[in-house]
Amino acid sequence: MTATAVSVKTGSPKPPEFESNDCDELQKRNEEQREDLKKKLGDKEKAGTIRADEQVALQKARGGGTTFSSAKINVGIGAGKQLSGVATACSSGKAFEQSPGGVVQGGSYAQQSGDESVLCDKADFKHAPPAGDTPGAHGEAKLLNEITNLAKKAGGQLAGGSMLVNVDWRYDLKSGTYQSKMPCRHCFRALCAATRCGIEIWFCDADKEPKKMPANCDSDKPDASGETPYSRLNESLDKTKAQGVRYSQGARQLSSAVL
Repeated sequence: MTATAVSVKTGSPKPPEFESNDCDELQKRNEEQREDLKKKLGDKEKAGTIRADEQVALQKARGGGTTFSSAKINVGIGAGKQLSGVATACSSGKAFEQSPGGVVQGGSYAQQSGDESVLCDKADFKHAPPAGDTPGAHGEAKLLNEITNLAKKAGGQLAGGSMLVNVDWRYDLKSGTYQSKMPCRHCFRALCAATRCGIEIWFCDADKEPKKMPANCDSDKPDASGETPYSRLNESLDKTKAQGVRYSQGARQLSSAVL
């Protein structure tokens, strides 16, 4: 099993040079950790020792309702130091319980619930408070919480560099289970806030190609064609070249309606 490993190194972050191979490796990590969660909870199910909350987590991991997100991280933290490595996070806390070396814990309860700021001073950002679910405990949010804490532990704060994020969101509709490369609206705002720390945010699309965070990502104002930065990113990430159709049918409508 590939372990999550982000460490403090000397030197300044280099300009990003992300490639399709990077997206491929990150997606493999997502799939590996999803299968690991399914196997470990599935073994408990067979043995008759699975708890009710674990059964719910297993059902979501097998179908829709769980996001795994992996990131290639090269972020400055000041004083000639940087965070470098790869990390995976999951929207389900059961993934960390079952595989603490495979996925990150993703911050404290205070950070996840929006009581404590994350990122850097310039970002001035807190996650939205719990309302139905806990936005600060989503996959991409946990990645940001984690690097915030690693920077603090090293005596610095996030300052410059880059992150390439590969989102594997699965969700259920009546017609089946679908995948999306999109962050939810909250995680989009959190990742946008990270750009105020000087961090370039990149995403992997459905064709495993890196795509940069849209300009003016903190604006919800539609342009002349009626598109917002969020909807433009959706169009960019969830449309494959081969099929010419959305990678995840209905993802745009779903993300706009309930996230």
